[in-house]
Amino acid sequence: MNKDLLHPLIKNGPYCLSHTDVVDICDSAVGVHAARPQTPFMSIVSRNHLVKYTYFHDLMYQSRELIRVRCMRNTLHITTKKNARILHFATLRQRLARCQSLIAKVRNFDEYHNRAQAWIEERMELHGKITERSDELIAQQTEGIPVLVFRLTLKKLWELGIVCFNDESNYWAKEQRYFCGTIKCYGAVFKEFEFYDEFYYQLELCRMYYNSFGPATIRDFSWWSGLPLGICDKLTKKLIGENLNYFDYEGMRFFQFGHENISIENLSDDVYLLPWEDYSLKAYFESRFRYGSPKVLEKAYNSIGEIRRSIVVRGRIVGVWDVDCNGIPAEINLFHGEGHYKKKAKYAMRELIDTLQSNCL
Repeated sequence: MNKDLLHPLIKNGPYCLSHTDVVDICDSAVGVHAARPQTPFMSIVSRNHLVKYTYFHDLMYQSRELIRVRCMRNTLHITTKKNARILHFATLRQRLARCQSLIAKVRNFDEYHNRAQAWIEERMELHGKITERSDELIAQQTEGIPVLVFRLTLKKLWELGIVCFNDESNYWAKEQRYFCGTIKCYGAVFKEFEFYDEFYYQLELCRMYYNSFGPATIRDFSWWSGLPLGICDKLTKKLIGENLNYFDYEGMRFFQFGHENISIENLSDDVYLLPWEDYSLKAYFESRFRYGSPKVLEKAYNSIGEIRRSIVVRGRIVGVWDVDCNGIPAEINLFHGEGHYKKKAKYAMRELIDTLQSNCL
């Protein structure tokens, strides 16, 4: 087994997705990590420099082909409407448990919760949206609803899929967050389970993961999804009977659909600048060695497992980069022994700067 065949960037990274449409990129990613305002658009443009933010924004908030949801690891991701239902229900139990643990710490939550929810629903009916920081103060002043109760009530409604995230900002590096009714914006995308149970949605999530990120291990899937390891083991074994293949390497068992892989040796030495928490680099835990040596991983990942802005060549991390206060690339740092990529890295940074600045409205 050649370790090069493990590299996921060959499958859904900038190598194979150059000039691919935004919806197709989000579909291949299952969900584009979107906890930071800058990340999703940079993930998109790293794979297609021709994309304009106005087009991306319209897909989110005009045509509504894409939706920003809380799902894997209780984190925001951007995905397609057809995938959103699976991501939502597959991870709902874990997200509600996290929400409930926060609620349990608020002594007067039960006293004010129903009043807060009624106020939020009436506000959205009258004004079409909720702006968290300003409306929580209005609710406190007019109805005596504690701010923390308001926030956790809104969070629970968000976790349940009753309200959804929207962004009025036309600038890729900043947000103007507000919330609307999900049905009004996206229809019944999070309608009740109907004929399917939780296991069905988790199995679909497992299938999507190995299809997009395989070869990968069960621990990789558990890290990426936030689902317990035991559940991930059960789901993976279920898919083995449905053409999920596996092989052993370095004492680990890897799973993937199909057998075809592209050798890194057939790829160019082009340099790519991937953003903070890029979805391809975020998809693994146990098999991160595919990106580089332990010393490289120490520099690329921080202490809580977040992946820094990375300079990537042939699926291997060769350095990191940083941005200025406006989110524009400002600095590249190649790791020891990777100085021969300096010229190409500078060119890649210049190209990304031009792309981002052309999208500054």
